[in-house]
Amino acid sequence: MRPVPSGPDAARPTRILGEGYASSCAAPPQLWGTQRVANVLNLTGSSNVEVSCLEITDHSACVESHSGSLRCNRDTYPYGEWASVGVYASDSSNVQLKDLNVHGLANRGIMAGRLKDWTVTNVRIAANGWAGWEGDIGTDSANTGTMRFSKLLVEWNGCG
Repeated sequence: MRPVPSGPDAARPTRILGEGYASSCAAPPQLWGTQRVANVLNLTGSSNVEVSCLEITDHSACVESHSGSLRCNRDTYPYGEWASVGVYASDSSNVQLKDLNVHGLANRGIMAGRLKDWTVTNVRIAANGWAGWEGDIGTDSANTGTMRFSKLLVEWNGCG
């Protein structure tokens, strides 16, 4: 996926909203990756963005770079109904993630670094193959500004 385009400013963000975002978000739409896609949602360089009321996953129980029966097929097409990372972000500012369920990815639920002024509210990151939230994206991964997390649940991630 190409990176989500930035909104013009904080008052007018690019909005990716699942049905029900304004009410209970009881049955969020599902975005899922397949055929070893690198990430389902790409926020590289994306600023002034709101993402709300989505389930982000894949449809496989494999774990990327694992051994034995849990190993994802990376070698020959078709690769299978798996995706590496749910949300990837770098060099991104003024982003709001709200009412998300990021689960079951073959590698990491969220991989994000070099962020500034993010707000994460009511987000569940669960049952991803290697890590729930990975902040190390390589050289200079540090975040700046205000990073607000409330009602964040990170559970049952890592080592298949």
